[in-house]
Amino acid sequence: MSIRSGAVTTRELHADCSRCFALCCVALAFRASSDFAVDKEIGDPCRNLKDDYRCGIHARLRTSGFTGCTVYDCFGAGQRVSQETFGGTSWRDDSRAMFDVFPVMRQLHELLWYLTSALDITAARPAHQDVRFQYRDRTGATSSRRVEPYRQVLLDGRWYLLAWDRDREDWRTFRLDRVGDLEVPGSTFIPRLVPPAVSFVQDIPDRPVDSAQGVVRFHAPVSLVAERLVPQGGSLEAIDAETCRYVTVDESWEWLAMMVAMVGVRYTIEAPEELIESTRLLSARLRDAILDA
Repeated sequence: MSIRSGAVTTRELHADCSRCFALCCVALAFRASSDFAVDKEIGDPCRNLKDDYRCGIHARLRTSGFTGCTVYDCFGAGQRVSQETFGGTSWRDDSRAMFDVFPVMRQLHELLWYLTSALDITAARPAHQDVRFQYRDRTGATSSRRVEPYRQVLLDGRWYLLAWDRDREDWRTFRLDRVGDLEVPGSTFIPRLVPPAVSFVQDIPDRPVDSAQGVVRFHAPVSLVAERLVPQGGSLEAIDAETCRYVTVDESWEWLAMMVAMVGVRYTIEAPEELIESTRLLSARLRDAILDA
């Protein structure tokens, strides 16, 4: 079955190029790099785009130097802007407005993707139900996965799922924005001893780890904190149903002190001393501001 959360299904958040006017090939800019062979500005059609809005080198994008195209995902924003927002009108007729709307719609659809996937997995986890989905790796290759979901971790602004892969018989982490066609068939599993989720995700190869970390324990559910916290980089993981821990690397402890205070729930700073001192100074300034008012 296709999982539905509210009025949006994960299937609706998949790109359907047949219903789009190739917005990602025109509305976005890119620079010559390992992902793209040439420079392109916003509004300039890609040199490989055909008159029928199809890619002229789709079958050989990687070998032609356009690897970035193979891993890009608009999460269904392209067809929504093309067919609903602009009622089937091409950018050739109304380009400027369409180019302004598409990046915003893409961000909204990505948020919807995270929410629907997270809600469906969250619902399955307490019942010890396995989930099945199509997973797209960093190269763009897809594979079918059947996993036991255990933890969802926010790390550097991305959500990851820590799960036991039933076919590979090992722990795996999955970026939620690369999960597609998620299903909860109803089959159950016996819970396993879970490794520390944040450490497991941070052990991903090539991921830099910095020793100067800020650690904050929020006395509120992880779902509430995740809605209010805008991490510059770091991880947010549930400790239990009522508390969660945020671990981050930040060059400005003053900024971090303000950011965690703005979450609006009770919290405890666990480390480092610099963050504790910055919070003391912030508290004193706020107290003086009230006394002077």
